[in-house]
Amino acid sequence: MTSKSRKHRNTVKHLFTEPGEKHKPQFTFSDIAKLAARKAQIRKSRKQDTDTPYRIAKLFRKTKVVTELKKTREHRYDRFESVRSEWKIYGDVDIFQVHNVMTELINRMTEGQPENVRLQISLENAQNNIIIETKLMSKHEVIEKAVE
Repeated sequence: MTSKSRKHRNTVKHLFTEPGEKHKPQFTFSDIAKLAARKAQIRKSRKQDTDTPYRIAKLFRKTKVVTELKKTREHRYDRFESVRSEWKIYGDVDIFQVHNVMTELINRMTEGQPENVRLQISLENAQNNIIIETKLMSKHEVIEKAVE
């Protein structure tokens, strides 16, 4: 197609003209060679995309992620016979390891306490300052609630 006929096709004017003689498309060998080269480049790029290996992140790692649990503060309330302590988890915790880390934290918090101890936990996200609090619950209920 010539540039004049391309311009004519991009407008609405060709809809209102009377149909005339049909012309054979006029291609030159250079137009055919350019089209073939363009198609070859597209095929080559598609083939290269399928040949490149993609890596999938390992979700289930066999190596243990190093986390550290530290008690930052502790305060005793003699009137209520209770203890308030603040703990901080250092390190990266995957979503698959939250249960293990929370269980370890609660076990360390209740060391030396009787089995029927009642806990209230407040979880604070340091990045966006969201605080989640629980009511007084048993040790096993807190573990289940914290994992949710």
